[in-house]
Amino acid sequence: MFNRFKEHLTTFINIPSTKSLLVAVSGGVDSMVLCHLLESLKLPYGVAHVNHNTRDGDSDKDEQFVRAQFANKEVHVKNLKVSESGNFHDLTHRARYAFFRELGYDLILTAHHKDDDTETKLINIINGRSVSGISNHDQLLRPLLIFDKSEIQAYAEEHIVSYVHDKSNDDDYYLRNLLRNKLIPEVNKKVDLSSNLNSLSTRINSERKLLVDLIKERYSIEKGDGDGFKVTRSILEQDNPHLLKIALREFGLNLTQAENLLAARQNIGALVHTPTHDIVIDRENLIIRERGISDGEMTIDLDSLPIEVSYNSHTIRITEEGIPSEYSQECHYLSKAKLNQSVYLRSWKEGDKFEPLGMGGSTQTLKKFFANNKIDRLRKATLPLLCNDQDILMIVGMRSSEKYKIEPEDKSCIKVELI
Repeated sequence: MFNRFKEHLTTFINIPSTKSLLVAVSGGVDSMVLCHLLESLKLPYGVAHVNHNTRDGDSDKDEQFVRAQFANKEVHVKNLKVSESGNFHDLTHRARYAFFRELGYDLILTAHHKDDDTETKLINIINGRSVSGISNHDQLLRPLLIFDKSEIQAYAEEHIVSYVHDKSNDDDYYLRNLLRNKLIPEVNKKVDLSSNLNSLSTRINSERKLLVDLIKERYSIEKGDGDGFKVTRSILEQDNPHLLKIALREFGLNLTQAENLLAARQNIGALVHTPTHDIVIDRENLIIRERGISDGEMTIDLDSLPIEVSYNSHTIRITEEGIPSEYSQECHYLSKAKLNQSVYLRSWKEGDKFEPLGMGGSTQTLKKFFANNKIDRLRKATLPLLCNDQDILMIVGMRSSEKYKIEPEDKSCIKVELI
């Protein structure tokens, strides 16, 4: 297995030695074997572990195990408590991968294997979605996809690899577990299910790619403001949900959501959520942005400056400085004397008001401010608000408050900038 892994890593995945690697480690046999193989190749890597705070404390034990096993490495741990309503697995999936990407490594490695791929394809077929499975893309790599579970388990036993067992994987209540534990083993007695599904998936994906290329020649998807995308609104004029689904499939759009977009095509501002993205109907385009898990409220102690924080996928630097002789449009400056010892970041909510700098103390709703500055509803949901008590100090990256501007008697100020 080691020699096949080495050849696969160098020939098919081609990980450059200059790239920094992050391995998603649950503590289970798959991720622990992946780390053992990387160690055997003497490849340096960091470790990311997510504690979902589930299974009556067993997730805490998994975290302790990972920390102990990788005491000599950089271990990044996120305690995840998803309070949003909706599909728990979808929400935690998005939160996990957002966490991995925020850590700033060049490549992210997960321990998905051939059996995981087969299960995913079957689940997608059963749910009427597609025949797609698990693949490598961009910075996300799955170097164990060429191995099945039995090979990984045998390697762990041969090399005495320590790991923990997640008892929830034994519960056949979940569809994936039912397929894994009962149905797939029975089907494999009759046919090579993995090989047959791979062949079918390759053929269908090839045909779909041709269709997608033809559609995109007519309706190009372009980069929009910030990290979003846009596609001309004229795509809705075809009144064809299947065309719309194929064109926007990479953003998670299914047939029902495509039908909802078409039904709302006359309503500027209408919004459709996919599992991964938000799509809003603007005046000329469909605006598409990746969905994020809100970071909630984040307190910042002004005695801890300078500081850099990540909030709603924005990186913010806050420093204490003397009064500047010149002001930069890229930065905001606040009177330190007017602030509490701590301030906090949060997201926009309906009814928010503040006093925009330069308007002489006039109060304006954020809803009107966003409309005046042509900020669509997807972007405004991610913009960080820096607050002091109940006051909004600023919309970070856009405008600060007149109420907290620097006064002539001030000796120092707080500088805030997006980086």
